[in-house]
Amino acid sequence: MSIQFGIWNFDGQPVDRNCLERVSRATLQYGPDGSSLYKRGAIGMLYRPFHTTKESRLETQPYISSQGNVITWDGRLDNCEELRDLLRNDQQIENTDVAIVMASYDRWGPDCLGKLIGDWACTIWDMLERRLILARDLAGSRHLYYSFDTERLVWSTVLDPFALCVKHPFTLNEEFIAGYLSRW
Repeated sequence: MSIQFGIWNFDGQPVDRNCLERVSRATLQYGPDGSSLYKRGAIGMLYRPFHTTKESRLETQPYISSQGNVITWDGRLDNCEELRDLLRNDQQIENTDVAIVMASYDRWGPDCLGKLIGDWACTIWDMLERRLILARDLAGSRHLYYSFDTERLVWSTVLDPFALCVKHPFTLNEEFIAGYLSRW
């Protein structure tokens, strides 16, 4: 599975590029097929691909739509032909899952997420609405973790980056642990 990581500084301060580069180096083992960054003001997104199909090699991520929206996508879109047919009157759409999902978002907004069938996790930065969407399919195996405080939101598909970029200390949730252990 490919790696998605990002930071949104709520105070508008620029994202620290060094943090993104540290995370990129730390996640090389998960996404060995390159690394690409999107950094614009208070938003920074990192994508490290792990190519498993010939189609995935055609993708460029983070993917930026003609409307300026940005997506990172990891997954398999099972109904890409159906979505492409629904979108055929729109602009020319590239033949990759990420491009189809982004075109779906540009057309239907967040409602597009209910139309996606497959195993996936994605992050969408809506430039005009200044809205960040973290989403994954309901029953899939892909993770999308996040941590936030009053200053910023950090998200990733693996836990390693949180040790590098989250400023507040982690604590154990004793209630969660007790609930987990009580099932045994």
